[in-house]
Amino acid sequence: MKQEYFDRTHSPKWEEYRNALEEYEKNASQAKSVTPDQLVRKYRDVARDLAVARSRNYSNDLVNRLNELTLRGHNVVYVSRSGWFAKFLEFLASGFPRNVRSHKGLFFLSMSLLLGPALIVAALIVDDNQNIHSILSTEQIEQMETMYDPGTRNIGREPDANSNVHAFGFYVYNNASIGLRVFATGIFFGIGTVFVLVFNGVFLSAVITHLLVTGYSSTLLPFISGHSAMELTAIVIAGAAGLRLGQATVAPGSISRTTAILQGGREAVQLACGSFLMFLIAAFIEAFWSPQDVLPIIKYVVGIVMWIVVISYFTFAGRNAVS
Repeated sequence: MKQEYFDRTHSPKWEEYRNALEEYEKNASQAKSVTPDQLVRKYRDVARDLAVARSRNYSNDLVNRLNELTLRGHNVVYVSRSGWFAKFLEFLASGFPRNVRSHKGLFFLSMSLLLGPALIVAALIVDDNQNIHSILSTEQIEQMETMYDPGTRNIGREPDANSNVHAFGFYVYNNASIGLRVFATGIFFGIGTVFVLVFNGVFLSAVITHLLVTGYSSTLLPFISGHSAMELTAIVIAGAAGLRLGQATVAPGSISRTTAILQGGREAVQLACGSFLMFLIAAFIEAFWSPQDVLPIIKYVVGIVMWIVVISYFTFAGRNAVS
């Protein structure tokens, strides 16, 4: 069966299902168009259509539309039957990684916007370390060098962060600020997200490369190895969330711009919430583990394990759930 015929034949059914979903998502107790049993049957029909579309290699646009409907239906049919804690666990175990995978194009675009400029800046500073002054002020350079000086009492911390708890609060605030800027500025047609991603890539690369070239690798690398997987991945996911907002405003597709923004906003918020949880974990590691005085090799091993955990989580978690 050709995709055009498949789409035209089943679209009315999908639209009825979408309308029923919106009722249940707003207030399940007041939903009148279909009964819960009818909604379950419609959900299973759409899930089968998704499986058919995938098996026949139909377009990504069609598969993504059906996947989004199926994911929303799963949340209504199964997740809404349990309490908030069960919903939270389901989100962590399945919903979040599946949502990231369903937006893998935006994820890799976000990663390119962060890492592309970072690599260019790194090459420029390695070629001539004086280029750092074109990016950072003298005060910023001195502050970073002081934080990672081997003689510094609290490696990697702001001067006034005198305790692990104080440092944790600072890192949470700093990470959340970055994530919020990357995500929220996407509403400006995605341009804001692009700018913030590029800016953060340039800034982080300038700091890290300068410190390595200057000779602070013995303090810098052990310190950042533990939390880098969580923090960098969280920035990229927040970027994907911002780009999803921008995509909805710029290219709504066959639906109205308002509907596209509402739908895109729902998906973007789920991505952003997951990234903020990762920022929180990164802040905890950075405050309580990264400053520990242990052998660098142990910190490197922990860092490698963290990267394996993060990559495995987003590659495999939730694949056994209905999608």
